[in-house]
Amino acid sequence: MTTTNTYPLPEYDMDIALALYADHLLADWKAFADRGANTLPLPTVSFERGRTYIKVIFDRSAHSFIVIKPTKGFKVGDILKAATFKAPATNMARGSVLTGALNRTLWCGVI
Repeated sequence: MTTTNTYPLPEYDMDIALALYADHLLADWKAFADRGANTLPLPTVSFERGRTYIKVIFDRSAHSFIVIKPTKGFKVGDILKAATFKAPATNMARGSVLTGALNRTLWCGVI
């Protein structure tokens, strides 16, 4: 399931953007689970705030990172793929939670 709708948000609405991002991930997981006779429990999405990034944890695994301090050419709200549990891949942004560009984010990771 990919989302092409955009919802531009001011930078100070990061909490709303994170809630919408979590909803997007859970909806994508539900669409995947509904394709089969899956009886798995609904996973959890949580956030850990650091100095530069917010780590998105999807069911105990690092899913992605959200930029909260402009760095290395990235803007606030940019979505970065997780390289490891503790660090993002800083080669390119995969979308933005503030603009609603979530078409490269799936429940299983960021492409």
